[in-house]
Amino acid sequence: MKASHLLALVTSAVLLSSCQKMIFGDEPAADPVSVFEGLHRTVKEHYGLFRVKTLDWDSLGNVYRPQVHDGMSDAELREVLAAMLTPLNDAHITLYPNSADLPRWSIDLVNGAFIDETFHFATVKDHYLTEHQEVNEAVEYGRLVDGHGYIHIRHFDGSSSDYTKGLRDAVQALAGTTGLVVDVRDNAGGFDPFAQYSAGLFTAQAATYMRVRRKTGPGPDDFGQEVAWTTTPTGPAYAKPVVLLTGRGSQSAAETFALAMRTQPHVVHIGDTTAGAFADNAFFELPHGWGVTLSVADHRDANGISWEGRGLPPAVVAVADRDGLNAGVDAALEAAMEALP
Repeated sequence: MKASHLLALVTSAVLLSSCQKMIFGDEPAADPVSVFEGLHRTVKEHYGLFRVKTLDWDSLGNVYRPQVHDGMSDAELREVLAAMLTPLNDAHITLYPNSADLPRWSIDLVNGAFIDETFHFATVKDHYLTEHQEVNEAVEYGRLVDGHGYIHIRHFDGSSSDYTKGLRDAVQALAGTTGLVVDVRDNAGGFDPFAQYSAGLFTAQAATYMRVRRKTGPGPDDFGQEVAWTTTPTGPAYAKPVVLLTGRGSQSAAETFALAMRTQPHVVHIGDTTAGAFADNAFFELPHGWGVTLSVADHRDANGISWEGRGLPPAVVAVADRDGLNAGVDAALEAAMEALP
């Protein structure tokens, strides 16, 4: 999950999720070299995807260490650290500088913000829905102009009742439709168990969809036992045709949700490739008030394939653009509607 504020990381620490615990230690030295070495050591000991990324982290450190020196500004240090982290190609890695004047950094952020030109819910609401119901902060639903159902899942944060009641109620309200679009194009993730439960509302037959190993030690191969995740029915399943609609903004738990949904034969995946940031991540404090989130697990699909850094490609590519959205046309949603009977 791409948290907007450090507070979100603190409050999310209590559940197994795509955002994990914060780790603190004694106040270390505050010079640029200490910040650099603290980041390099932290990544080396806790990052869970070195085998997947096939990168030599020590070699990267040797390249960028000479560029760090006393007297450099925080902005200059941020640029060096970002350059070292970039080859990991991991949107779950976010660097938080110690200055409010410097934006957080990640490979998918522009000046600290995620910009998506391919999704605008107002376009969906104003031009494609004949009725609209906002259930809670995570879930809203309605009926499309062609009579099919539509559910927008904004995130997998919040409380379990957002899904065990809110999403469940939305699915049941649309039980009479002949087909359904489940839209997670702007879903930046949250808690994997919430995503698992949600997928169960569309699961007609149980299926293993994910295999997870969590980092347990400082070595590159220090992992716990693999855990298989299975999607099972969590209520009267919506087993009629479903289109799962994803975009580049679909990240983390939204991607594990997609893995689960894709096991079901009545679900077709349409839209754009997902972000490619699956693994649980944790926040670590660095010297001088800096911080970083890191992927601390290895998430793979049921066949043992890692989609980290690549994202899940849809069966049918359909992507809206800003000009079309401004004109009231959502090309991806229209493709989803056409795919339903």
